Amino acid sequence: MLIVPALLFLQATALATTNPSGIASWREHFFDIRRWFFSVDIVLILHSVVTSSLLRGVPLLHPFRALQAAGLTISILGAASASPRLHAAIAPMALALQSLGLGSLFFKAPDFGGGG
Repeated sequence: MLIVPALLFLQATALATTNPSGIASWREHFFDIRRWFFSVDIVLILHSVVTSSLLRGVPLLHPFRALQAAGLTISILGAASASPRLHAAIAPMALALQSLGLGSLFFKAPDFGGGG
């Protein structure tokens, strides 16, 4: 139950650090920690896939999985690439996906299978 908040805390701590005044360049800091940061994000997304299936009964072929696949793709690209241009492009996409994903926490995914 505490896996998600713990991982989010670790990500936030990695970004802001415990000593923000010691950071000379936030850009350099981000690129130094990006692999770790996005690897934690990959774990969060995989956790979301498993828990949505097991706890909420969302089928693996549900349209909601497209959001998870997009988030996983963004996280893999973020971890693998040090390109500032790529990171500038994926940042707004990640924000949009996170916003859509958070909405899914508060609403049950609809049954698109028609079997009611």
